[in-house]
Amino acid sequence: MVLLLAGGLQLTSWKARQLCRCRAVPAFRQELNRGARNAWRHGMRLGADCALCCSGLMAILLVTGVMNLGTMALVTVGITAERLFPEPERAARGQVLSSWLQGFS
Repeated sequence: MVLLLAGGLQLTSWKARQLCRCRAVPAFRQELNRGARNAWRHGMRLGADCALCCSGLMAILLVTGVMNLGTMALVTVGITAERLFPEPERAARGQVLSSWLQGFS
């Protein structure tokens, strides 16, 4: 059931917004030079955005087994594809089929 929900999450507009936030280059680079506090805040914001973006894939990892190396490799490829492909929404939608096939089997 979790695999089906995680696959469905990949199709939502919320996921598309999270991908944009995770991939966005910060426009406020000058603020990062103003001290450790701003750099820390930026790192926490970036980490939260990326964690939310990958929440569906992380749920798949937790359900299928964190110590399963095959699953770890597939989730790593999925997260990398979402992060680096020119069209991340396509990569996210491509992962839906895999997730749903696992969920139905």
